[in-house]
Amino acid sequence: MKIVIIDDEFHAREVLKTIINEYCFGLEIIGESASVEESIKLLESTKPDIVLLDIALQNLSAFDLLERLDSYDFQIIFTTAFDHYALKAIKISAIEYLIKPIGISDLVQALKKAELAIKSNTQLTKNSVQQVLESMKSISSNHILVPGLNSIDVIQLGDVLYLEAQKEYTTIYTVDNKQYTASQYIGEFENILPKDIFLEFIPVILYIRFI
Repeated sequence: MKIVIIDDEFHAREVLKTIINEYCFGLEIIGESASVEESIKLLESTKPDIVLLDIALQNLSAFDLLERLDSYDFQIIFTTAFDHYALKAIKISAIEYLIKPIGISDLVQALKKAELAIKSNTQLTKNSVQQVLESMKSISSNHILVPGLNSIDVIQLGDVLYLEAQKEYTTIYTVDNKQYTASQYIGEFENILPKDIFLEFIPVILYIRFI
C-alpha cells in the first residue's frame, strides 16, 4: 500500500519514514510534502492509500488542505501536537490520530487499522471529515491556536489583551503577562477577533481589547 507523509517539520517526516521502513512491511512511502499547496499537487498525482497528516502546516492547517479537496480516496492518520481542546474534534470521528512524539508501536498499530479499513472497503467520506472540520472551527472561534516546536498553545480569546504585528509574525499578549509568537500575519486573526471587543489600532498595526 502507498503512503504519503505531510508534515512541515523535516525531522518529523524522517522519524515517520524510519519507523515505516523498518517496522511496516508491504507499505511504500511514495511522497512527502510540507505545505498545503505542495500537498494538493502530491495527492492528486500519486493517489495514495494512506496519508499521515500533520495538523499544523506552516501558516495553514490540515483542515485548510482537506477543505480544498473534492473527495478522499485515502485513509487519514492525523499526527499532532494539539492538546485536548483540538483532540475533542478528532475523537468524535472515526479518523485515527497520533500524538507527537510518535512511538513505534502507536504508528504501527494505526497503520494496521488503516490497512484493515482499506481491505474492508471502508471509505473515508467527506462527511466524516467535515465533522472534524466543523468541530475544529467551533474550537478555533473561541481560541487562538499557536503552533510551537513540540506543542500547540491554545489561548482563550477572553485571556487576550492585544495582538501586535511583527512582519510575518504576530505577538499575542495575555492577561497573565505572557506573550506568544504565532507564525501568521495579524490579518489571519481578523475573522476570529470579536469586533465589539477588539479595536484595530493602525499606527503600530495591532488589535487591542477596549472593554
